[in-house]
Amino acid sequence: MDREAGLSPVPFGQLRVLDGLVRLGAAGAGELAETLGVTPAAVRGHLNSLHRRGLVEVAFRRSGTAGPRERVWRATTSGLSQARPHRFPCLLTAFLHTMRERLGMEGLAEVLSEAAHQLARDHPPPSGASLPQRLQHLRELLDTLGVATCYREKEGAHELCLMSSLLPREFSRYPEMYVFHRALGEEILGVPVELSIDPRQGVCVLHFRESQARATRT
Repeated sequence: MDREAGLSPVPFGQLRVLDGLVRLGAAGAGELAETLGVTPAAVRGHLNSLHRRGLVEVAFRRSGTAGPRERVWRATTSGLSQARPHRFPCLLTAFLHTMRERLGMEGLAEVLSEAAHQLARDHPPPSGASLPQRLQHLRELLDTLGVATCYREKEGAHELCLMSSLLPREFSRYPEMYVFHRALGEEILGVPVELSIDPRQGVCVLHFRESQARATRT
């Protein structure tokens, strides 16, 4: 099969799908579509184009210990080199190490919180936006930062799972580091946000409720 990689820049839509796939590790078209907030048909089209470029390949995984195999996609070595999440970790890690040495862990957490507030001021949601619109704005903003999200809602309780963190793995075990995620969520959503983490996996979940949103608006 002819490969198109290297012949032309990767279009934005394809690059966004590639970035999401790299952050998830391996995923089906439906899972990617839910994470990115686009249609499965659009994702499949981008995956086929990426496959022709040699940037993704088909793989299989089991749904359980003895379950059927599921067809999924994963990035190739060439795809990994094209993805945004693999372009800046060295600089970010060096910055965090330097700031921790100068300010200590609490001081670094304060800097990250201020950075979240500044980012929210620079990229505010539309005036008068509803909670769903603010949530979509937050997801799009996190996506540009290299953070894949998965949203769940049940009876007014909302969860936004951050499938990969901005933080390098060595920093993801420190709960203080996730102040950035909570501060950004509260600024964009306009409601109190609670946070839970699994430091071993570097997974962060933002929790908020519809009732809190209504109380905030009144």
